[in-house]
Amino acid sequence: MQFNANIIGGEIEYDKNETLDVKWIPIEELEKMSDKELKAYNSSIDIIKDASKNKQYPLEIIKELCY
Repeated sequence: MQFNANIIGGEIEYDKNETLDVKWIPIEELEKMSDKELKAYNSSIDIIKDASKNKQYPLEIIKELCY
């Protein structure tokens, strides 16, 4: 699942006990990653492709899928 957002400033905050490192990666770099670099490659690359095409779906679709 992916959520779109706009960066408005500040620093990335994360739980350092759970995650070693985080960073912003341009979508163009994500598109070039191999299956050894990108976790859950098949589903991740589909999400990346959709994001690069600006495909968006309403949150209500989740409710429709679950019930």
